[in-house]
Amino acid sequence: MTISRRQDATPMSIRPSGLTDRLPIMRQTYILLLLLIFAKLPGYSYYGNSPLQIENLPEEEIHVHTDKDIYFAGDMVFFKLYLRSGNARSHAHSSRVAYLSVNGKDGQPIARHEVLLNSQTAYGGIMLPDTLSTALLTLSAWTSKMLIDDTPPFRKQIVAVNRFDAGMAGFISENRPGKEILAPPSVQGLRTEFIPSVNGTFAVLLYTGKGCLPYIRLEKENKNIVITPERTGLDTSCREIIIARGGRVVWRENVSSTDTTVSYSIEPGDLGYGHLSLELKGQNNENVFEACWYNMIPATPVIDIFTDKEAYGQRERVLLNFRKQEEMTRVASASISVVKTESLLHNGPDIRQVLQRATEGCGDNMPCYRFMLTAEGFIPAELTKVASERYPELQPEILIVPELREPVISGRVTTAGSNEPVSGATIFLSAADSIANLQYSKTRQDGSFYFQMNEYYRQKASYVNLFIPGEEAGRYRITVRDKFAPLPFNPLSIVPHENIGNYLEEAAMIRRVMQAYDIRTYHNTPDIPGYVHYSVPFLYRVPTHRINTSDYIPLDNMTEIANEIVPDLRVRGRGNDISPVVICSRTRSYMPGLPVFFMNGVYVRNFADIAGLSSDDLAVVEILSVPWSFGSIRFNGIVSLFDGKGTEKLPADRLRTELETIPQLERVTFRNIKYNSRERNDPGIPDMRETLFWEPSALVDEGTPEDVIFYTGDLKGSYTIIIEGVTTEGEPFSGRTKISVN
Repeated sequence: MTISRRQDATPMSIRPSGLTDRLPIMRQTYILLLLLIFAKLPGYSYYGNSPLQIENLPEEEIHVHTDKDIYFAGDMVFFKLYLRSGNARSHAHSSRVAYLSVNGKDGQPIARHEVLLNSQTAYGGIMLPDTLSTALLTLSAWTSKMLIDDTPPFRKQIVAVNRFDAGMAGFISENRPGKEILAPPSVQGLRTEFIPSVNGTFAVLLYTGKGCLPYIRLEKENKNIVITPERTGLDTSCREIIIARGGRVVWRENVSSTDTTVSYSIEPGDLGYGHLSLELKGQNNENVFEACWYNMIPATPVIDIFTDKEAYGQRERVLLNFRKQEEMTRVASASISVVKTESLLHNGPDIRQVLQRATEGCGDNMPCYRFMLTAEGFIPAELTKVASERYPELQPEILIVPELREPVISGRVTTAGSNEPVSGATIFLSAADSIANLQYSKTRQDGSFYFQMNEYYRQKASYVNLFIPGEEAGRYRITVRDKFAPLPFNPLSIVPHENIGNYLEEAAMIRRVMQAYDIRTYHNTPDIPGYVHYSVPFLYRVPTHRINTSDYIPLDNMTEIANEIVPDLRVRGRGNDISPVVICSRTRSYMPGLPVFFMNGVYVRNFADIAGLSSDDLAVVEILSVPWSFGSIRFNGIVSLFDGKGTEKLPADRLRTELETIPQLERVTFRNIKYNSRERNDPGIPDMRETLFWEPSALVDEGTPEDVIFYTGDLKGSYTIIIEGVTTEGEPFSGRTKISVN
């Protein structure tokens, strides 16, 4: 049970029990009856004493758009995160917290990031350590709700390059597709091979194994798909090629009996988006063979991308616009990246592949995803698959709570020796602050507990601790759930640009130039502060006495401080056998039991740990010298010590566990450069941007986006414009086009 002074803090909050003491008896009885009724309702899971209807919450999936795919150690990975829930129209029952991590092959997190979602999106940057060796990494993203549903996290493979490593281009070559992927095993008489083309993608060869056609060749030329059946002049048994989706024919063509080689050109738009079957019919309409493939272009819905021209000079303005087609619903959110074409992998995940997976089109007896048609061309399915690995939850006994409004931390209390769950234990949550603050929770039957971390805890050192006398503390232990478990992965082969070797050499040189001129690709910008309503968990607001130690002569320890300058606090005994006691300011009699102590807002279990503090160590001492009820807990007085130094003077406590604070408000913003008559950067500073433009929050009003303006730099070559986003109906879309800088 999470107790907070704010009574409407979250959907999982309940009123402090002290409030019910003032309700009329009839009203209390009525509330108890309602609670009993709700306890019997199906479909609810109980966390602490608060019900959550988890079963009816929509399932969630995540896609992450990054500015590019190949980075150098020390680079900033700019990202836009998209969350898709079962109810695209309502965000009320979808997660507001998401987690991102960059992991090496061993699964250990290299970088970790926790973000707050706004309208099911979030954006920012992840800094790669400059000590990374050249390697394949994965960027993973998930929500707590995805863990509850056992939904695989989003995974995207990226490349990290260290410019001091030798043989960078060799590393890329070693991780190109191997023969086992380019020539997968035969399935039901159908053999598939992939022949690398000039642009780094593949032509698909389908061998029938029936003696009819030696093979069918599929490739992408410019914007069209080209199908070429190869056959002998004497063979007339094969009559028709059919492409269908879910039994509905979307394209068909007769094979001429006189031509030994003929090609057919198809617009991808005529085929639509999703699973497709490719059939070859014989003379008697028998099925010679059937293959399954997946068309990624165009998506449904489709966007058109426009630039004012195709070729630009250095430091020239580019006018970009994109619009929906008539059948497309309104665009809700979009992200735009303009990057060197060589910095992209051809087999990166597309937002449509991740968030809009078509299920119709392939027969049950066929292997689906044998190959895919992306914006660049055909790719073996093994290189474009969406990760199916589950999050390896290492602490399954620890509670996971959907984070619908605020970040949640959870943990478990067990016995130290036998690891048995401890139910009914009181867990304190305190933050290092200049006020005495507190939330508490009671452990469930399995020993688990949870707290919601609202804005109050941002950028504060926060701790959980077991509220139990010091002599009993050794019998228990607290385990707080680690939100970032290791995520090992099996690296996939990568399909880079054919000019990858020259690109890496150029990019390494660019890093040296940027370092010499101290050029950054980003800057930190705090969010515009809005009205944030959250509960400050005051333990009390007005103390009985507040003492500034500087107003008195120096005192050597807490015994002298208590007995000399703090009213109502006394320390009795000698040596190691000392104990504090508080005199009730109302009755002027000693209260039974020990008072509770806080140091800089954080709970202190043993008075002996702070007994040696002098008045020079403390700035303020507050005492609440009355019996005090906080929810269902009763204190025999409260003593709060403050030194203004945060956690510096906190005594050690085996059961006190420090928590990670909730996500930061500060965002990482791409450093956009403008060249015009009014604002001109120093012409003596080189502009070596590989990413010309990154805009994670391109919004469209009534389907008509505003013109997007960016400027080219000093680097010549081909640049790819990538736009990804979702509509108000939750439909993902994406599009690509290219420009050149000469």
